[in-house]
Amino acid sequence: MEGMYDEVASALVSSTRTKLAYALWCLKQRHTKDPQADTDKSKGKDQSPVKDMNDYVRAVQPLLADIARLARMPQRGAARSAFHLLLELVYATDPIPESSDEEGYASAAPAERVPFDTLADAMLVVIAQRRIAEEGAGFVVAEHLQELVVRARIMEMDFGFEGWFARSIALLRWYAAERAKAALAAADVALIRSWQGCESN
Repeated sequence: MEGMYDEVASALVSSTRTKLAYALWCLKQRHTKDPQADTDKSKGKDQSPVKDMNDYVRAVQPLLADIARLARMPQRGAARSAFHLLLELVYATDPIPESSDEEGYASAAPAERVPFDTLADAMLVVIAQRRIAEEGAGFVVAEHLQELVVRARIMEMDFGFEGWFARSIALLRWYAAERAKAALAAADVALIRSWQGCESN
């Protein structure tokens, strides 16, 4: 039975990544400037595409259901895969350019993405809690936390989104602090035992 779940989970991860890649490819084609646009512009028609980040939200939002299904699978590792997939999905919708020469995004109606962000944030919290329970110290969050914090600041400064993924950031900060405390306590115990060993000799 466990082997069957592993196969299903692997297939779902692969399928979701394929769907995400295709959705982003379609948007890239849509947002790629049509050579005909220069001709149209010279005739008084500006046909250049608008890179509205809400387009990305609309394109990937249906994939949240796939990630929710993956996160509910009982075998170990499903939550880890769901965690990474969800972050891939979220990062595909935010306004950080992929390269220095890429234009940024417009946001015709910023409030449109709030329901997506709220749901994705709640999902990430639940998935992260499962990873904490399953993996313990094996769940390393420093890079994920830093990335979320940076993107949250950009969302606030450039687009006016306050508290972007606040619940996830708060949970990962708490967990990172707890792991740091545990590591410090373990180091203290090891040091005390080392001293005791020296004294007994």
